[in-house]
Amino acid sequence: MLLSSYEDYNPSVMKLVSIDPDSIKRDLESHSGDEIVLGELWPSAVLVPVIQKDDNFYILFTVRTRDVEHHKGEVSFPGGARDDADNSLEETALRETFEEVGIRQADINVLGKLGDHKTPSGFHITPYVGFIPPSYKYDPSLIEVDQVLEVPIDFLWEIYKKGPQPFTFRAGAKPVLAYEYIYEENRIWGATARILTEFFKIIEESST
Repeated sequence: MLLSSYEDYNPSVMKLVSIDPDSIKRDLESHSGDEIVLGELWPSAVLVPVIQKDDNFYILFTVRTRDVEHHKGEVSFPGGARDDADNSLEETALRETFEEVGIRQADINVLGKLGDHKTPSGFHITPYVGFIPPSYKYDPSLIEVDQVLEVPIDFLWEIYKKGPQPFTFRAGAKPVLAYEYIYEENRIWGATARILTEFFKIIEESST
C-alpha cells in the first residue's frame, strides 16, 4: 500500500526490508555517484544520519531557522560549508552536525559517502551516511535549527517507491518530474530530496 499522507502510516504494518549497516557500507564503497566539478561553487558537506530503534529505522533532518543566511525555514540534513581548518569534507559534515544538533563525532559511525550535489545558491555538497545512537539527547543550535525531525524510513520509502512526481519549484514555473517528500507539514525537496533518493537507491540495490 502506497501512502497518501503521514496519517496513513502505520509502523506496525509497514516494514521496509531490514537495513544492514555492513551491507550499506560495502555498497557505498563501490557506489559511483555523480562527480560535480567544484569550480566557483562553495565546498560543503552534510550527514545523512540514520537511527535504529528496535526494528525500525529513522532519518534525522533539521528544520532551519529564519535567522540563517541560506535556505531559511527549509528541511535539510545537518551540514554546511567547509572551514579552512577542516582536514576533509567528512570532517566538515561531522563538525557541522555537532554544531547544529550536538551529536559528537565519536558517536557517529560513518559508512561512506554519496555522489556530489549542488544547489542554486552555489553550494557543492558531498553527503556522508552515518549511524547515530538511538534516544540521543540533541542540543540544537538556537541560531540555525528550529526543529529536529526523526522521520521513519518506512514512511519515506513508500513515497520514494511512487517515483518522481510533477513538481513546481516556484509559482508560475513549469512543472518538472522530481522527488518530493512530505512529512506532517514539512516539505523535503531540492538537494535534500535528491540526496535522500540517492541513498534509497543504495538501499534498494543492497536488498536485491
